[in-house]
Amino acid sequence: MFFDLDPTKSWAFRRDATTGVETLAKKLLPIISAMEGHHGLSIFEGISNLLYPAKEDVGLGNSFIKSLYQQGKSAEEITWIIIMLLSNTVGNSAHDVSFSITHHKRKAHKTYLWWIIDFYLAPENKEHWADIQALARSESCPESNEQHLRYALEAHRLNQPVTIIRQESFDSLVGNANQGEDYHLNAGDYVSCDIVASAYRDETAFPDPDSVKLDRPLEAYLPWGDSVPGFADVIKRINNMQAVAWLKVLATLRNLRRGQGDQGRLKVSTDSRGVTRYMTADWAREVSYPENMKVQFDMLYFQEKIVTMENE
Repeated sequence: MFFDLDPTKSWAFRRDATTGVETLAKKLLPIISAMEGHHGLSIFEGISNLLYPAKEDVGLGNSFIKSLYQQGKSAEEITWIIIMLLSNTVGNSAHDVSFSITHHKRKAHKTYLWWIIDFYLAPENKEHWADIQALARSESCPESNEQHLRYALEAHRLNQPVTIIRQESFDSLVGNANQGEDYHLNAGDYVSCDIVASAYRDETAFPDPDSVKLDRPLEAYLPWGDSVPGFADVIKRINNMQAVAWLKVLATLRNLRRGQGDQGRLKVSTDSRGVTRYMTADWAREVSYPENMKVQFDMLYFQEKIVTMENE
């Protein structure tokens, strides 16, 4: 869905997607089958302990799969439930940037939530970034995790270029409090909904909406990828844990900064529907995900600690 940008390439995308997902299912099915009747392997355990430490020996992935078996699901059904669940999660959380992180002369391509780091590397947000870095180096893991999550959610709220296209199923009248006018929508009409410009800056839900505030109710934020019925909470947890992990890693990079000139800025465009599209580094074509932004850093935090200890 996210890569299906050019109608002339839709068939090829869907063909490749089918091949890929069938290959994944063949590899995943034996693992799921081996878990029937006992606490075998854990799929989500590693990431779940970041924000939600396990209170039992059984990890989140084991508990989730066990509950599906208890509901009478077969191994094959569970396999496809997990594939659809994770596909939905990746589609939302991967709508980020492929950073080319340059350390001296070595480059490693990593994918992170681009709107978070793009937001906090802006000059007007440098004070917030300094606080995030201090949190990443603190020893109070549970407390810093929650603070990092709130920083991530605020950047996500203020800087995420999300426009959702919806088709009206019946005639309706929609009020617009900001512009003081109503819109008459007919069944079959397509509506472009700008989440950032509207819902995420609703003063009723977010007082002082243009400011970063860490005391907002977590339930006020729109969930990431809650479109899979019955699995909204799982998807939300996974996305939140990923955001915290990525933000903490980036915050431990000494002197993290944008690449020089245009290399450090995303090249974007907006189509006729208001949907954000990203440009390749040479501006040759539009793609569904960011590709060109580069950042630089001087040293990893653990390397900096070693240097400090040696100097002492």
